[in-house]
Amino acid sequence: MGIFEFYGNAIRSHKKANSEILENIAKFDINRLTKRDQFKTINEVSGVKGITSWASRKGSLSIRSTYTAATRSVKTVFRLHNNVIFKWSELRGYAIVLGDSKLWQSATTKRHINYLLRLLFIDFKYVTINNKPYLLGANGSTRKPLELNNTYYLNDL
Repeated sequence: MGIFEFYGNAIRSHKKANSEILENIAKFDINRLTKRDQFKTINEVSGVKGITSWASRKGSLSIRSTYTAATRSVKTVFRLHNNVIFKWSELRGYAIVLGDSKLWQSATTKRHINYLLRLLFIDFKYVTINNKPYLLGANGSTRKPLELNNTYYLNDL
């Protein structure tokens, strides 16, 4: 399974698990998460008092969803080399997370963020122009400047 296919399957698996646990926690069976036919990429499940989490891992990629019973909420974090590049919460939706170093301008990070944007049908592309990060519209005419060390929610674009 390639990276693009892994991201697609992971987004579907986590979206399904997130909606099921939010819909009815009493009927949610955590053991089902490891069944490959229903949740293709989830390969790690854990929990402690009031917190349940499940993750999809492939090499340096990690997608982890965490359910907190106290707030009855789910958050999903996408990591590349242990650095958060993308996240999802039920209140705000998906977001691009840019850190405070030049790492977020690397070709690998741009490629992974663009994979996620494409899989979510967002008509923007993450690029750098003169060492400054931007989101370019589909036709290239829309240019939204970004700053490092910020979070950009896709619903706000």
